Amino acid sequence: MPGRHKTIDTRTNRHLVRESKKARYLPLSELRNEVALHVSVKTIKQALASVNIKKWRAKKRVFLKDEHAIKRLSWAKKYKNWTKENFEGVIFSDECMVEKSKDHKSI
Repeated sequence: MPGRHKTIDTRTNRHLVRESKKARYLPLSELRNEVALHVSVKTIKQALASVNIKKWRAKKRVFLKDEHAIKRLSWAKKYKNWTKENFEGVIFSDECMVEKSKDHKSI
């Protein structure tokens, strides 16, 4: 068979995919340490990409405070019996703040 031999065998590749799905927030370097020490992070990344798994650094997000969670739950309980027709007159918006840069050179 022409070409270079595979660095990761089929069994290791399955193990890699399984562990990647199980530990979604695990960085590639730590995933490599757990599954396949003999390969590079780049090889791990390529193996996962071949099965449409892409890992990236997760953006840090603000978690809901307890008071917000309580308010959301009470809202959901209050309107749980509403139909699609009831919600037709309701507009939901995603509140956000946009501030123009103070640097005139940036876009």
